[in-house]
Amino acid sequence: MENIKIVELIMTILGIGCILLMVYYLYKRREKGNPKPWLILIITSIGLLNIQYEIASYSVPVIPIGVMIIYFEFLIKRRNWHWYRKYAWTGFLGSYILFATTLLSQPIQAFFYPNEPETYLANIHQPELITTNFISAEGKTLHKEILNDALSNLEQQKLRNEKWIDSLYDEEERFPYLITGIDPKWGIGIDTMVFIEDDGKGWLISTPEAHYYYRSPTSILKEESNE
Repeated sequence: MENIKIVELIMTILGIGCILLMVYYLYKRREKGNPKPWLILIITSIGLLNIQYEIASYSVPVIPIGVMIIYFEFLIKRRNWHWYRKYAWTGFLGSYILFATTLLSQPIQAFFYPNEPETYLANIHQPELITTNFISAEGKTLHKEILNDALSNLEQQKLRNEKWIDSLYDEEERFPYLITGIDPKWGIGIDTMVFIEDDGKGWLISTPEAHYYYRSPTSILKEESNE
């Protein structure tokens, strides 16, 4: 449940609800015939099947392949196609409804989960520092006492060297630390990893979609005590 995209889920449920309301309305308004409710639901579901066309990273339904399958099935078995035709096309129309809910979910997602530190670093529980490079990260520990202050003063900056990941496990690794125990807001549905720069002031928040670089005026790293 931690990786659930709550906005996308709610919008999908609303879209399915709209489709079911349309089916119910058509069923109640029927003038003749006695279509079986269970078969109506199956036909509507198959009607959702479609061939899509990619436009600007969006998959737009264009060919009602589900309707075609149902038509030929009824044609071969000589069933009452005219009883169920409208439900098949309702399914295809439903694919546009679900497409619309996908489009609407994006600005809503951005509103509730903006690209800010408070979104990706919302929940702190038992933070720990993991070194990803023992050569460059030797002798440093997490300064937990100033962690919250550092979080509240993060400022986003441009990551000049975006090929930082190429230096993983090198002696000159730029982000030799990884913080565990810091999670994003519930419902965002995005896995995040928080890397710390070797000076303790640079924060790199890495998600499957993008990387966000922030700087803190204070370092969250401290030298290990030998006592």
